[in-house]
Parts: sequence; C-alpha cells; structure tokens
Amino acid sequence: NIVSRWMGERDIPIKTVYEEYNGYFENIDTPEKAYWLGFIQGDGSVGAYTLTAPPQRTIYKLTIGLERKDSEHLHLINDAMGYSTCPISHRITTFTIKGGNVPRPHSKSHLSVRVWTSRRLVEDLISHGIEQAKSFKDIDIDLPKGLELPFLCGLLDSDGSVGITKIRSGSLDAKIAFLGSHKLISKVRKFLGVTAKIYYRGEHLAQITIGGRWQAEEILDRLYGSSPIHLERKYQKYLEIKIYNTKFPRGTGKGTFGGKPFSPKNPAVPKIHIDKDALHKRYIEEDNSLDETAKHFGVSKPTVVRRLREFKIRKNRRRNSPVNASVRNTKGVE
Repeated sequence: NIVSRWMGERDIPIKTVYEEYNGYFENIDTPEKAYWLGFIQGDGSVGAYTLTAPPQRTIYKLTIGLERKDSEHLHLINDAMGYSTCPISHRITTFTIKGGNVPRPHSKSHLSVRVWTSRRLVEDLISHGIEQAKSFKDIDIDLPKGLELPFLCGLLDSDGSVGITKIRSGSLDAKIAFLGSHKLISKVRKFLGVTAKIYYRGEHLAQITIGGRWQAEEILDRLYGSSPIHLERKYQKYLEIKIYNTKFPRGTGKGTFGGKPFSPKNPAVPKIHIDKDALHKRYIEEDNSLDETAKHFGVSKPTVVRRLREFKIRKNRRRNSPVNASVRNTKGVE
C-alpha cells in the first residue's frame, strides 16, 4: 500500500516477525473474521516481494498502517490471528498536498505499521478477494455470504468515515461515508439499500456519503450491532449520535432539518400560525420593534420578517418620521 511503498522507497526498515500462521483466514465463518477481512480490504496491503540479494527468495507480506492513535487496533488483529508478539513501527510521514495553482503546506501523518510475513496468510487473503496493489485496480470482491454486515463494519472502520457536524444553532447533523473501488462501492450501496449518489474519485476509487443523523444511526446500528469488534474512535461518534437522537427524538424539531424545526416537510412539528391582522396591529399600529413582535408571537425574528414579506406589511418610515410629521402639522399655517 501507500505506507509500505513510501517506506520502501526511503529504505526505512519495517519490523517484521517470523511466527507460524495458524490459518485464521482460511475460512471466513465468524463475524470477527468477516470484520477483519473488511478492515484489511480497506487499510491492508498484501504482496509477494522477490529479494534480489542472495539468497534469492520471495517474501509474502501483509502490511497494515494506521494513524498512531488507532494503533491498539493492530494489537487486536494480531491477537485474533494468534501471534504472541506484535512489533509495531512508528513513523512520521510527510505528504505534499497539491491542488490548483496555490501551493499548500505539507501534511504530516503519525503512523503505526505492522507487518506479518507468511505465504499461507497472504494466499488465504487473496483467495477471499484481497488483491495486490488494490489501490490501482477496480477490485470486485464478493461480500462474505451471511456476514456482509460485519465485513462492511470493518470496511467502514478502515476506509470509511463517521462525521458529526455541530450546527451553530446547537443542533447536530451526522453522515457516514464508504470509500473503495467502483464495483465494491456499488455492492455496498445495493446491500445497504440506500440511494446515495456514487462519487467517482479517480480511475478506480469511488465514494458514497449517507447523510442525516437518523439514517446514519440506522446504518450504524446495523453495522456495529453485527460485529464484536469496532474501532473505538469511530464507535464513540456513533454513541454520540445515538445519545443525541435519544435526547431529541423525531418530531421534536431540535436539529431535524439543520436547526429549522418549523418546516412543512415535518408534519409532526406544527407550523406556528400568525394572523395577518394581529401582526399588522402589533407591528404597525402599536409600532413595536421586530424583536418585540417576535417575542409576542413566540417565534424567531427571521420568521416575523418572512411573514411581513408574505403579507406585504411594511412601515412607512418616511411618513412616520418626526421631521415629516412636523411638516404635515404646519402645512397651511401662515
């Protein structure tokens, strides 16, 4: 993958360990194995490398590189495969971000890398659809039958994202995204039964984004409920969405439509009725300010402004100004 290739080009040693592989991925028959297969599909890299220096031989490797804050996940998969030691290399990598005509600063990434060396391990993964140099191919991997959800949970924890947006009004919105090959993302979209648009990010990569806090919770309930393993960082975001939705259930208006609870699209939240005559009396005849009028009707100031425009009610400031009033009072007086 990108991590191992970058380190190889710079002759940075990657710690390897030679232990006997126990055949963990020979059969994908448990939710745990399906999760790790999906995780490797996203963030793993398999390959066979021939050494030119004598004695010439071919080394088969599985490499997984994660952000350092997620390095505990490397220990989990290491334990799942039955390895007793888990040598991890920590590196700081620098990538140049290019885009447009404006030069951008370098982006540093703190990585933790674990390498497993086993021909049998690599062959087992390849037999389940994990391919070499998958970032440069339109991979068509079959979802493990009956274990699709934990597989997709692993894919989300590796190459997916769980995003939370806190709107200025105090409400919360959420979205989840999957990244992968064109064919894989099409299968993800079909299996989850969503209508999200597929965005193509290059020749082989595609992405779908599922927005809305309720739909995000529904999908995450299915994924995390199916798997005994999860990436803690993303799982905490899922819990935050779930707690917020419990606190503000459907129909309460809090964050329902981007912080706009009073919407005709949401029949569960009644639209406050403001009578035209009452508004005219309060705002024009009694000459109250917009803030005072909004407070009287129990609505926001922008709502009052919209109603005034709908009813075509406006104050004639020129006519009601003190200067013009004095002119009218003295008109015709010698």
